[in-house]
This record gives sequence, C-alpha cells and structure tokens, in this order.
Amino acid sequence: MKKALAVGGILLFSLMIVGLPYSARQNPIPPGDYGALIGQLIGVVLIIPGLFYSVRWYLKLDGHTYKLARQAWASILVVYALIAVLIGAAMVMTSAVFGAVMVIVWSAIAVASWKWRKRLRNIESAAAASKLPA
Repeated sequence: MKKALAVGGILLFSLMIVGLPYSARQNPIPPGDYGALIGQLIGVVLIIPGLFYSVRWYLKLDGHTYKLARQAWASILVVYALIAVLIGAAMVMTSAVFGAVMVIVWSAIAVASWKWRKRLRNIESAAAASKLPA
C-alpha cells in the first residue's frame, strides 16, 4: 500500500511539472501582479521537493539504503532526460538543428545519470555483501 502511495505521489508531481507550461499559458499573469507571480513561483518550488521526496520514499520502500538522496536525483534526471530526448526527437521535424542538438545533449545527460545511478547501486550492493556473514 505504501509503494502505491509513493508511485501515486511520483505520478502526481510529475504530471504537475509536465502541466506547468500549459497552465501558465491558460492563466497568464497580468503585468504588475507580483502577488500572483510569487504565488506561482512558490507553487513550482514546492512541486520539486514533493517529487524528490516521493522518489526517495519509493526507493526506501524498495529496500535501498545507500545515499538515497543521490539515487533519487539520479533517477529523476534519467527519467526527465529521456522525456527531453523524446521531445527533441519530435522537434527534429520542425527544427532539425535544434531538435538534433537537444537529442544529443539530453542523451548525454541520460547516459551520465544512468551511470551515476548504477554506480551508487553497485556501491550499495557491495556494502550489503560485505556485511553478510561468511
């Protein structure tokens, strides 16, 4: 049940992040309305920790113990980099140069984040194996 709640939190915060540009376009802030601008910025700033702690909670429930914060950031970066690669691939049809650059840059970020995540998991499994009785 807790894992389902963690996945639900991840999906909720991810959809909130994906929907930010659409909601900003639908509800533009009138010029000079600094209160609305500050309110929207605070909302965005609160979404990011919500996603981070949902991913971290899921990793903890999944049995990971080694540097959960770093594993959470690596996992978030991998997923969002893959989404950016898909967006870049779609942009190749409209703007070939920009789309190709976006695909290359975000692919590199995805690979680097994947290797970082894998290295953290390898260290975790090595530490767990060293604690086992012989």
